[in-house]
Amino acid sequence: MPVESGAMKPLKTCTSAYISGLLALSLFVACASVPETRYYMLGRIAPQGSGSAQQVNLTVGVPQFEAEGIYARDNMLYRKSPYEIAPDYYRRWGVPPQRMLSEVTVDYLRRSGLFAEVLRMPTLSRVDLVLNGRIIRFEEETGPQGPAVRVDLEFSLEKSRTNERLWWDEVSSSSPISLPQTAEASVSAAETGVRTCLEKALGSLAEFSAKLSSTTK
Repeated sequence: MPVESGAMKPLKTCTSAYISGLLALSLFVACASVPETRYYMLGRIAPQGSGSAQQVNLTVGVPQFEAEGIYARDNMLYRKSPYEIAPDYYRRWGVPPQRMLSEVTVDYLRRSGLFAEVLRMPTLSRVDLVLNGRIIRFEEETGPQGPAVRVDLEFSLEKSRTNERLWWDEVSSSSPISLPQTAEASVSAAETGVRTCLEKALGSLAEFSAKLSSTTK
């Protein structure tokens, strides 16, 4: 006896509904498993104690730091091996690190009182000196003592009119990340590392500051 074509419709309907349900469930699970992207910023970093160096009666401008390759991205970075660095796609800096670190440096120098005035560049105001910064390393790493944040920065000071280099220094730090190793703990370690680098750079600048007035006349 021939089978009516309508007799298979309930089976087809059930199969389609089952497949649709599986697809919906898979989509829900996939969406639920994607972590939320979070953004972080370093806090304001002030020099420890009052500066003992004599203030230089000159204005210094600080442009945005230089950064190359992966260090110019806003992802927080971690070193997987001596030769491999990986970005974290769900933990990011609120602004690119080269801008964030230049802002921190401007604020730090103003609080130090080493220069008469510290300006962000570009600026329409006249500056006597330009303090350039470059990010060499800014990442999490796992060393013999456990997880830490490594910060390596390069600074150079030059005359604004002639671009003559007056001073140069490279500073570095490795700050341990407290356990449990949360994102906040990593940011706190990064802040400590940047503070250490700025303290070293300011100390070197202060030693050189006695020569600044005479070399820029």
